[in-house]
Amino acid sequence: MNGKIIIAILWLTIGSISFAQESPSFWLDGGIDALLATRDSFAITVYDEVIDGCLPKPVRLKEKMEKSLRKYGFGIQKEPGPNTNTIAIQAIGNRPKKNEFCAVHIATTLVINSAVSVPFADNLPTGNKTLVPFLYPIRNALITGNRASMQKRLTEQVAEFADKLYLDISIAKDDIFLKFPSIRDEYLQSKKQRQ
Repeated sequence: MNGKIIIAILWLTIGSISFAQESPSFWLDGGIDALLATRDSFAITVYDEVIDGCLPKPVRLKEKMEKSLRKYGFGIQKEPGPNTNTIAIQAIGNRPKKNEFCAVHIATTLVINSAVSVPFADNLPTGNKTLVPFLYPIRNALITGNRASMQKRLTEQVAEFADKLYLDISIAKDDIFLKFPSIRDEYLQSKKQRQ
């Protein structure tokens, strides 16, 4: 009798495990792709900490990122806001020996603000929700060389960062939309409504 009960319990357990594997969990099976898949519009900010003439026109980094993202069909918002996905471009560097040689570290990060529940925070005007920024590092590089060519090289690097973001989002969409067709349908419907 005990053997039959153990077999029945094992049978039910195995059945539940296989059922769990067939039905993907958005948060457990989605991972970072769950956050990236539906990102299609961005604000862009540049944090310029470059001195000694190594980055004479930092606004060109923003312009290049915008142009590269628009090429892939992404929307660009003028200013970041609480519900805006923001691409932060940070450049820091100088001429170490005050000659024509520059060293600049450039990094891009996607900032995704997510509404999360805060335990025991029912007294807030917004209820128990708050915005928490999730930082997704796109890529970074250390660029060294002649000061005269630094602007051009950093601008080209930003274009490569945009290509990397596009690839990451495309892969995330493929993964999430395959696992969760209802998310794909909802995303496409919301995109139609925005147009």
